[in-house]
Amino acid sequence: MKKVVIGFIAGALFMVSAQAFGDGISFIGKKVEGEAPVTINGKVVGDAIIIKGKSFAPVRDLTNGFGGKVDSASSGGIALSTDKANEKVVDDNSVQITDLQNKIASKKADIESIKQKIEDIQKKVDERKAQGISADVQMIELTTMKQELENQIGKLTELEYSLKFGNND
Repeated sequence: MKKVVIGFIAGALFMVSAQAFGDGISFIGKKVEGEAPVTINGKVVGDAIIIKGKSFAPVRDLTNGFGGKVDSASSGGIALSTDKANEKVVDDNSVQITDLQNKIASKKADIESIKQKIEDIQKKVDERKAQGISADVQMIELTTMKQELENQIGKLTELEYSLKFGNND
């Protein structure tokens, strides 16, 4: 009888410990709570699944997104080549930064041009008023140019924000 009780207790312990151990290492059969897009530098490279509040992203998609490659993938493990990955990200970022800097310089030139036009129109308005001639057309043009100036300053602010914080929309 003792042997039966000891065998029963040992079996019960073995079953409980195997279940507890297995629960911590495998997500097979677990409920997928959701999906989320995985982006690299604003580009979607795949979808991650969410299990127990953790996201699991596809290694191949991530590696390819960084310019690397998956050499092999099996139950024994995953082998990656990443020697070019950092170069690609740095090159992409350098191109994006240069592009933003060029856009900012162009926008600043546009703003200076608009300011000069506003100044010229203001002189015409002042001359016409001094002569006692109506300047309604010039006033409308002046208002339009001031609105365009505000618009261009807003765009410049967005570009400078993108350069500073990396948002390249």
